[in-house]
Amino acid sequence: MTKLRFILLLALTVVAFMGCTGGDTTTETPSSTTTLTTVASSTTATTVPTETTATTETTTEEEQNNITFTSVPQDVTLTSNETVDLTSYLSLVTATTVTEGNPTITYSISEVSLDGVAFVPTDLTSVDLQTQGTYEITITATDGTASNSASFNIVQPLKNIGSFEDGTDGWTNATVADLSSETDFFSSDTQYQNTDGETYLLTQKVGDYYLTTDNPESRLVTFTSPSFTVYEDSWITFALNSGKQADVTYLALIDADTQEELEVFSNYGFNDPSTALTFLHQYYPMDKYAGRNVALKLVDASDSDFGHIGIDDVWVNLSFESVSSMFTAQKAWAAAYEVWGTPQNETSANKIFATVQNYYANLELIRISNLVADTTFEATDNVDLTTYLTGVTTFDSANYSTTVAITAVNGDTTGDFADYDLSVAGTYVITYTISSIEGISYERTFDIIVTEGIPIDVINGSFEDGITGWTGITEADLNTDTIYWGGQSQWSNAEGDYYQLFLQTGATFVYSTNPESRTLTLTSSKFEVLADTYISFKLGGAKNPESVYVALID
Repeated sequence: MTKLRFILLLALTVVAFMGCTGGDTTTETPSSTTTLTTVASSTTATTVPTETTATTETTTEEEQNNITFTSVPQDVTLTSNETVDLTSYLSLVTATTVTEGNPTITYSISEVSLDGVAFVPTDLTSVDLQTQGTYEITITATDGTASNSASFNIVQPLKNIGSFEDGTDGWTNATVADLSSETDFFSSDTQYQNTDGETYLLTQKVGDYYLTTDNPESRLVTFTSPSFTVYEDSWITFALNSGKQADVTYLALIDADTQEELEVFSNYGFNDPSTALTFLHQYYPMDKYAGRNVALKLVDASDSDFGHIGIDDVWVNLSFESVSSMFTAQKAWAAAYEVWGTPQNETSANKIFATVQNYYANLELIRISNLVADTTFEATDNVDLTTYLTGVTTFDSANYSTTVAITAVNGDTTGDFADYDLSVAGTYVITYTISSIEGISYERTFDIIVTEGIPIDVINGSFEDGITGWTGITEADLNTDTIYWGGQSQWSNAEGDYYQLFLQTGATFVYSTNPESRTLTLTSSKFEVLADTYISFKLGGAKNPESVYVALID
């Protein structure tokens, strides 16, 4: 079917000079092939856009005869929220013309539409394609007389994986019987009503339906979402209700391949009755799982005492800007959430509204940047690990204070992290937490790999461990005597206490007179000399300094 298209004249074009016969063509592009490939890659598509045989759409029979596309870009599926340079795809377009006079063919992006609705980007070199759906990109070729159009698609994968407006949205084990349209709860209890009989206990679902395990409460069940690949610097948001028992009713982020639970989220805003079945939103950054294939698992392992959990409004792979906009809107809604009508029980009514308002007033959106990188160094003595956190920064949209602190080293939570012993070689996994004063926190880790290095002290300088760390001597060269020249009364007092004392530190020292005629060289372990430091040792004997001495050697 012939389609009539209105052409938008855009400044950015790629020019190609075509032969009259439609044979071999030579294309002039604004930059080299290498540059164009790099630009195309910046769209973060799953593959660099490649050429394919074109399907053409024409405005007239004459133009169809004059201009024929020989290649257009292949369809692309995005894997990030980065902006896309649509003009980079023009380098992959080729066409031929048979118009008389060998005219120049120019290419331009003439239309962009999302799921059939056209829009005009302000800058074709940086187009925001974050919204889920299929973007049809129309390219127009013209030789000044005739023109023709072709198109390709750029797909932004599904992000709203849990609206439940059209069914279960692919969550396994769930059926339409697990969808609820309830708008309120405990509606017959008059203490939560106004004088018109309207209840204040509302589910606050988004849309018409939500997914719940309450079918019936005694049932134990697990629902799992479709899998998705986590984008760089992306966020997840969802709303939960019920789930009073956080250890057995919760939402988990799982590895889609191994089913390992990576993160567990509970409805920490649960309050009976004020928010017992009210949906409350949560937001989490997914940066540490970028590139992983994951899914969400709704777990109900309880059969009583609010032994069920509901979920609604699930979004994945959102940019910080998108999630911040949603977050701000919900904060504003909650701030304006007030009692309507005349309450039958003012105290009960005020508690309901205050609980919802306080939840969102205390909800934070913490964006973390400059995470600590892994590092490697040689074994040393104690290290102040807290200095590694100085570069970590956070953005707190609620303007509450956030703290960044080390909470464990290899699972040990009791150590002095400002003076931690790293003298033993090995890998130290440092866990640190970014938290808010309202109790929301995120854990991150980095590794310190300690290799065998040069110590900053002599090994066994006291000789209390025998000859460990020393060469050139044997155990026979160690002495534990406390006096010398013993038995001569001239060196003692009337009580027989001798004054000629070795005055060694500890019990053991090296004594080279075994016999005195022997010569030897005693060498310590190597050590690193630090700046502005001193060395200390004790010597005895050594009358002849030219032949009996201590030397510092390389």
